[in-house]
Amino acid sequence: MRLSSPGSPVIVEIQLSDDDIERLATRVVQLLTSSVARRDQTWLDVAGAGTHLGLSEHAVRGLVKRRQLPVHRTKNGRLRFSVTELDDWVRSGLAKSATRTYDDRP
Repeated sequence: MRLSSPGSPVIVEIQLSDDDIERLATRVVQLLTSSVARRDQTWLDVAGAGTHLGLSEHAVRGLVKRRQLPVHRTKNGRLRFSVTELDDWVRSGLAKSATRTYDDRP
């Protein structure tokens, strides 16, 4: 390891073995996987889904009514939305085909 002189930026040179790099890569994958897993477990209510998608609650309910938005219902009938499913819905292009809101009906 080599450090620079006082008053200048610190430069640290580290040599890693192949085993060190493999352990580091494994740890990075674990951290990323746990982050994605936490995101996958995120559920939103109608207001949260609207905020996430940039829509009004009324528009979200209209999309649900027309079965254009992925939704789950709790035992007592409340609507819940998976962040992952909403993001996938937007990426799939289905969001573009549902641009008309409930208020836009003829």
